Amino acid sequence: MYNTNMSSVSFWVALPSAVVGWVIGCFLTARLSGWAALAKRYRAEKTAAPAEQRMLRSARMGSFARYTNSLCFAADPSGLRLSAARFFRPGHPPLFFPWSEVAVDRTQRSYQEYVRLRFRKVPEVPLLIYSELAGWLARLAGPAWPSISGQGPQEYRK
Repeated sequence: MYNTNMSSVSFWVALPSAVVGWVIGCFLTARLSGWAALAKRYRAEKTAAPAEQRMLRSARMGSFARYTNSLCFAADPSGLRLSAARFFRPGHPPLFFPWSEVAVDRTQRSYQEYVRLRFRKVPEVPLLIYSELAGWLARLAGPAWPSISGQGPQEYRK
């Protein structure tokens, strides 16, 4: 005999447990990836993003995290804005990096070329992005884009 009363109780216990687990997982990921450390120094003050942004992009942060199709990038000559998709927002406040605080270099991982962004106040938490995304950011940053070993932003504007 099947007790329908018990199954509805189980659902109402499991649902909040899953939500709490998800939120804890988001906060833990932010802590382990370095996002929380970046937020202490680079939390975005203004909420308005530039007109151009790229949603649901991927990146690697720190040595732990891969944010797959879950980040929003926006940029202008003043700096880079980075935020997590709403579903992943717990523990991931929006970030803003002035270009003067960003250093850029290239790196290779698993047959894939990345551009590594390092942030002056938290250099131990790099952000690795695909070269195509770096080119788009360089175009929006204009002359403010950090150079790589003396090379200017034109390198990315292919």
